[in-house]
Amino acid sequence: MINNQKISKKTPGFFKGYGNSRLFWLRLGAVFLTAVLQPTLSAPLNWWPVHWISWIPFLWAIHSQEGKGNVALAYLGGTLSNLLIFYWLVNLLPNFTNIPMPISIILAFLLCSYLSLMWIGLAWGIPKIKNRFPKAWVVISPALLVTLEWIMPQLFPYMQGASHFQVIPIIQLTSITGLSGVSYLLLWANCVGYDLINRYHHKKTFQWGHLFILMIALSLTIGYGLLRMQKHQQLAPKARTLKAGLIQSNFKPVDMEKAGFDKIHQIYLDLSRTAVQQGAQWIVWSEGEFLVPFNTPAANQILSKNCRELGCPILLGGYGGEYIGDTYVSTNSAIHVDPKKGIGKRYDKQILVPFGEYMPLEKYLGFIYSKINWSSRFHPGRDSVVQNINDIPYAFLICYEAIFPSLARKAVNNGARILVNITYDAWFGRTTAPYQHLMLASIRSAEMGVPMIRLATTGITTTVDSLGRTGDLSSLFKQETLIHSIPLVYMPTLYSRIGDVFAWLCVWITIITLITILIKRKK
Repeated sequence: MINNQKISKKTPGFFKGYGNSRLFWLRLGAVFLTAVLQPTLSAPLNWWPVHWISWIPFLWAIHSQEGKGNVALAYLGGTLSNLLIFYWLVNLLPNFTNIPMPISIILAFLLCSYLSLMWIGLAWGIPKIKNRFPKAWVVISPALLVTLEWIMPQLFPYMQGASHFQVIPIIQLTSITGLSGVSYLLLWANCVGYDLINRYHHKKTFQWGHLFILMIALSLTIGYGLLRMQKHQQLAPKARTLKAGLIQSNFKPVDMEKAGFDKIHQIYLDLSRTAVQQGAQWIVWSEGEFLVPFNTPAANQILSKNCRELGCPILLGGYGGEYIGDTYVSTNSAIHVDPKKGIGKRYDKQILVPFGEYMPLEKYLGFIYSKINWSSRFHPGRDSVVQNINDIPYAFLICYEAIFPSLARKAVNNGARILVNITYDAWFGRTTAPYQHLMLASIRSAEMGVPMIRLATTGITTTVDSLGRTGDLSSLFKQETLIHSIPLVYMPTLYSRIGDVFAWLCVWITIITLITILIKRKK
């Protein structure tokens, strides 16, 4: 710790009004340390133990020098953190949306700057909460984090708790609170850690009660997780097992343009035959791989014939279409084909990727989009579809729909007992993004208590059990036929029934706290 009173030299210029320059630089360094640690905490590095102390430097920085310059520090730290996490946006946007690289760099920077609002909110709010509630601030401040994570619109909802996606005893907390509960627990631990260090430095009495209550909460969380793991271990041997053949074709955009439909389709059939020979009961193809629109007779004829030849169901992604009034619209869709019952009901992707699959506010900004030759590619679907194959009820989640819990919760409440996530991640290239995408998707299984098949055209392909544990991972950018045996264990969760009640509770705690602070300030 730095004693502010021992350093009295001040400098003008940028530091004017912030206090001593050396101390300000140390505060900036502390914020940057927290920022640099953020991308290491989760996939693919998974340094999750560091997360329990990673916010302590930030908490020290925002409480030093009476919090002067907190907004600037938080903006710089938040922007840096998100640039390190989402650096791949710079290449994704030109590949996926045809946005020129200079504009892509600007947009990526603006998005990361916007995401720094969460850091700014913490830097502004936590010192005020600590000042108003000097004893209870360690349990109120995490509610502010949950509120900011939950209410801020995000293109990729990357919550703090996601770092523990493979810490199975702790991630089971999501079956009660959703991911917000894990985020709350992590910042709570950091607040208690900072408070103990700060009190030791200033020779103040320790608030051992804070540490004791945290340890009880953590013990209960781990104990609950271990009980769920034990329950799964008991149910798995008795449960029906599905043997899924996952066809990772490794077709990149340039390959699909060169190969054409016939060659692509033939490769899929050859890989599928290999999977059937290895005992696959379901064959799964990826997003957008079947190029003939599903709503045409040709698609029905081709797929029905292929399915009968293979002798087992095929679940696949492709394209659909329909007329809305006089306008024909295309959809990013998925269906299954059964050897006996034919083609099932089509599912149309509901949450489309902005600027890649649809143009935001096109009704109002269409005149701008038309000048740069941009237009929406797809029309969003209207509802979830739960269907049965051999008495196994399932639901599709296409691409990044799997990172939003609302669709998975709706599907499970409608009877789905396995989720099928198909995605085309080639746009990301060899970056951390495919690992992050898998990380965020796999959490749905822990929240909902159902397994997931996760097939990505170029990787990462795997399965996830009802506790959120991922199976063997495929390699990136490698053609593979994977056979995964999935115990169809259903473990009902409170979260699937009540939704984001915990997050709403945190929102109301934050609102009441802020109102209390404002009332005191006026007095």
